[in-house]
Parts: sequence; structure tokens; C-alpha cells
Amino acid sequence: ATALLEHGDVVRLGDVELLFLPVREDARLPVAPRAAEGKSDPVGALVLLAAHGLDALPDADQQLLEAVAAQTAGLVRRACLYRQATVDHLTGLSTRASTERALLRELRRGGVSRPLSVLLLDLDHFKAINDVHGHQVGDQVLREVARRTRAALPATVVGRWGGEELLVVLPGAGPAE
Repeated sequence: ATALLEHGDVVRLGDVELLFLPVREDARLPVAPRAAEGKSDPVGALVLLAAHGLDALPDADQQLLEAVAAQTAGLVRRACLYRQATVDHLTGLSTRASTERALLRELRRGGVSRPLSVLLLDLDHFKAINDVHGHQVGDQVLREVARRTRAALPATVVGRWGGEELLVVLPGAGPAE
């Protein structure tokens, strides 16, 4: 089991405390490595509290904190790049490439013995919304359709396939579903 930091939890390193302050109420921060669970929203920040300032720390502790900071910065950069590559910036849905990978993974996993359904949702007359009401309203419509689709199908992969097209991967769903 992975230990999690929750709001207000403090990790003590000698005279230094790391305080976890989440940016979402449900945020938890893993304190041991674990596999990604498909969630890429920021979860919070670690705040360094030193009663006597960092200069009062022994050199070894300062070096440890510098190493932690460098490692954390690298992880944050990689997480940001991963999010850019896998999450559509407008809708928050999976990107086309990420959705393709999920679809191929499900095809390999199930073979012919496990049902798999795929829906391609195309918003009819979407160009008219942009033309009449402007692109900001069109963006709001896309975000709302994405939100409702995710809410209606929470255990599936929903990706932005094209401009106004969404692809939904439904593992385990056959013709009856």
C-alpha cells in the first residue's frame, strides 16, 4: 500500500518540515512511486518550512534538499510534457494519439473473446455555432459536450478525435449495451 499525504500533512526532515497544501479538496500526494492512474490534474504543492532558515541546516541536509528540489522540478517538467501530449487542452479529454493507444491496448487485451464497442460522436452543424455565435461559444459547447460525455461514461476512454469529433472506447460493451 502506498502512503498518501493529505491536506495539512507534514513530513519532518530534522528541523525542516514539508507541508502538503493541495489545490483540490480530493487531492492526495503519493509519497512512494506508483503507476499513473490516468489522472493528470495538479494535486498540490510541498512547502518547505525551516524554523531557523536553510542556512542553519547542516551542509548534508542542504544538499539533500537541493537534490529533492532538482528531482521534483524534473518530475514536474516531465508531468507537464506528458499532460500536453496526452490531454487535449480545450476539452480535457484524451488527445487523438492517446485515444488511439487506448483503443489498440483494448484490442490487444480482448482479442475476439471480449466485447469492445467504439463510438464516434460528431457534433452536427458545429460550424454554424462558430459562425453565428463565435469561437468562444463553440469552445464552450465542446467543453460541455466533453464534460457530459465523461459524466455519462465514466469508466471509458473519451478522446477528442478531430475538431468536433469525439471517440469513445467502451471495453466490455457489446451490442446489447
